[in-house]
Amino acid sequence: DHPGLADSVIVCNPPHGIRIGRETDLAAFYKDLGDWLKFKCAGSEAYVYFGKVDLLKRIGLRPDWKKPLRNGGLDGRLAKYSLYR
Repeated sequence: DHPGLADSVIVCNPPHGIRIGRETDLAAFYKDLGDWLKFKCAGSEAYVYFGKVDLLKRIGLRPDWKKPLRNGGLDGRLAKYSLYR
C-alpha cells in the first residue's frame, strides 16, 4: 500500500510490456494504477503515457483529453486525468 499524492501533478510512463520483454498481467496493473490514482490522489492531475493504446481502457478512468505522442519509436497516447475529491 503506497501513500497517495493528493493535490499534486503526477506524470508517469508505466510499463507496457515491450521493454521488459514480456507482458505481465498489464490489465491488472493498469486497473490497480487507476484505483490508486482515484482513491489516493484526490485533487491531483495525472498525465499518463500509454505506449500501447489499448491499455487506455484498462485504467478505469475517463481522461479529460488524449493526445498522440511518439516516444521511443512507439506511437502512444498521453492522457490527462483530473482526479476529483
